[in-house]
Amino acid sequence: MYPLRSYRLISITGPDAEKFMQGQFTCDMALITEKHSSLGACCNNKGRMIAQFRLVRVESQSFLLRCPEDIADALLQHLSKYKVFYKCEMTPLDDYGVLGICGDEDIISQLFGQTPTEVNATARSKQMTMIRVPGDQPRFEIFASSEAISQQFPSLLANSCLADETEWQLQDIRAGVGEVFPTTQEEFIPQMMNLQSLGGISFKKGCYTGQEIVARMQYLGKLKKRMYLLAIDNAQGDIGTNITGDNDRVIGSIVRVATNTSDQQLALAVLDNASVDAGSPLKLENQPDSHCHVHELPYEVEQSGSARPSR
Repeated sequence: MYPLRSYRLISITGPDAEKFMQGQFTCDMALITEKHSSLGACCNNKGRMIAQFRLVRVESQSFLLRCPEDIADALLQHLSKYKVFYKCEMTPLDDYGVLGICGDEDIISQLFGQTPTEVNATARSKQMTMIRVPGDQPRFEIFASSEAISQQFPSLLANSCLADETEWQLQDIRAGVGEVFPTTQEEFIPQMMNLQSLGGISFKKGCYTGQEIVARMQYLGKLKKRMYLLAIDNAQGDIGTNITGDNDRVIGSIVRVATNTSDQQLALAVLDNASVDAGSPLKLENQPDSHCHVHELPYEVEQSGSARPSR
């Protein structure tokens, strides 16, 4: 079990909550049910990501949004500019936490009576919401109140052991799930973070802030950069660290990274497609002894330039 302390939960409730978020987020709110969650993004008017998040519907007019702790305030500040026109409330939940569980599905069944079999599927029990998330083994995020955690924690701990959050981050990286952090806010459009391949962008929904740019890239443009999985040897990178190719030219940067072994990191980096396709030797900027190796992601990356959806 992984206490995911780097995340924060935000409650968004009210009769206009769904309508409000439909006009701000890349995901289609109509597809987010009490049984199905979604990744999504909130963009500025230039289509650049302010946040990437996971969103669940708790009740018909009640939602929980999970995002990194260190961008939550910026996201709330951005959304508050638009919320004034809608009957809804946004509340940071200081008395809620996020847990990660992987491996034995029997533990999940004991708490929820069922185990979602599909990625993004959800279940709810005892002030807790469980979501199946991507991974090469069964993985679940649990959004829970402090009261529910205190009541269920002994039961969970009896059947599992506490693990470091870094291991959970490694599993996210292997699954090809990026995040937006303060260093990378308003830098990338959602397709550069492969969000279309993770089900986090709807190209059939109506307008939302930044939608024109996102749609134009999908139907009229050619995506020059996307997110890649890297193994970094003999060096230490950080979020925002530049990656160089031929002639030490910067071709992208790290968006998520975690230590894998004593001499290796795993990272997700948004890189220039042409440089990667050309087989350019990749290094961390100003670290000439470093070596970055591209590994295959566990999903196909949908390219831009596809036909517009029928209406």
